[in-house]
Amino acid sequence: MIDVTDPTNPREADKVVLGKRGTETAVLYDHHAFTSLKIGDQYRVAIPVQLHEEDDPFIDDGDIASTFHQYKHTGLYRFEIDINNQKIEEIPAMVVADASDRTSPQVPIINDRSVIINDTVYYMHDGKFWIQDWQGEEDLVGPE
Repeated sequence: MIDVTDPTNPREADKVVLGKRGTETAVLYDHHAFTSLKIGDQYRVAIPVQLHEEDDPFIDDGDIASTFHQYKHTGLYRFEIDINNQKIEEIPAMVVADASDRTSPQVPIINDRSVIINDTVYYMHDGKFWIQDWQGEEDLVGPE
């Protein structure tokens, strides 16, 4: 989050780093993958992410900058942005696939989309839908 209150001196107010090298989001390629909803002085934001952060067991030094990290999971990452306090709060992700699920291949997220309606979020991944309350307190429902 960039504070541009003084346009001649922009500053980083807050940030969230997701995963390590290899992590992807469809937002990098298509703005339609970015979902937001303004509620009062807050924004709810959702982006599909294919998270890579596990060290490669075949490489001794897994933290060098050029190392691609192993796939961990795919899901919809949710954030609440407080404009007044300039803070980003991460809400638990809607994880719909993970590395331990060997029954299906890792599916690209380029066509993933989401919709936020009031306190419910709908996530489409690989042509299937998942539904959950915004805060992630109830069980994830899907795929439908």
